[in-house]
Amino acid sequence: ELSWPASELVGSPEFQVRRATHVAERCEASAEDTERRLEDLEEMRAILERSVRKAKGEVVRLRKAVTKAETDSELAQTRLSELESSLAESETSRRRMARLFEAAALKTREEPPPEPPAPKRKIRMRQILGQGLIWAAGLAAGLALYLFEPLGGDVKLREVAGPAAPASVVDSETPAPPPPAEASPPAPIVTPVEASPRAPVVTPAEEGPVIAAAREEVREVVLDWASAWSDQDVDRYVGRYGADFASESGLSGRAWREQRRERLTTPRFIRVELDDLEISLEGEGVATATFFQAYASDTYSDRTRKRLELVREPAGWRIVRELSIE
Repeated sequence: ELSWPASELVGSPEFQVRRATHVAERCEASAEDTERRLEDLEEMRAILERSVRKAKGEVVRLRKAVTKAETDSELAQTRLSELESSLAESETSRRRMARLFEAAALKTREEPPPEPPAPKRKIRMRQILGQGLIWAAGLAAGLALYLFEPLGGDVKLREVAGPAAPASVVDSETPAPPPPAEASPPAPIVTPVEASPRAPVVTPAEEGPVIAAAREEVREVVLDWASAWSDQDVDRYVGRYGADFASESGLSGRAWREQRRERLTTPRFIRVELDDLEISLEGEGVATATFFQAYASDTYSDRTRKRLELVREPAGWRIVRELSIE
């Protein structure tokens, strides 16, 4: 490594000094290289730490995304169940209307529509003209017999022709009653047609203080049901449903109550408002409430038209069916 003659290498102090200097320089270079490598490793460690933190953030974000996706999936499943129930209800209504139309068509075929009656003046003029023609024809025939037959025929003509004129007069007066007979059928036909579709609607549901009191009871139950929902009072909310309540999602009574308990207690706040509340009594102990429901919480909000079917139980009016119309 050192260009020194071999004779000068042995025991030369300068050689030893140079050699020691060279070794020191190599050690310093090696130390510098080691420091550079340490710096590189430290930088790599910092990069790895940043990557780990970034990966942890991605994991947290993915977990939130998965949680949100699960929540959206649950909401979509609930909405799908509501839509299926609404579709089934629409199909039932369509079939009911089809049966009503078929019954109306059958009744129309059985009872043909009446012919519109002609004006009385025209009928009277036609009768007079017809009777006049008949009388003129009878008179012409009588004159012919009187002119071309003997006296016996004349006597016979008078016997026949004598009552002919009164007969024509009687005929001219007697046909007048038939037009009312022809015009009378509309009365029994028109009256049932107007009354039959309204019969199920015009009921005692809108008469009397008893019905008014029942309607007010149903209104109070529906408003208290919405108030309990807004107050997140699970026991009072669930208590407004009857033992025979059937949920749209098909859950059993216990599973449905657990689901409602979770959905009422999870949000920080809930606000439920009802608009255009209409109460109809469809029979003894059966009522229907329709309204627009505005729901809002810290995680979800919507507005939909809803219908509640209620029945009177020993403990009061209870909800047995809850449907989203829109």
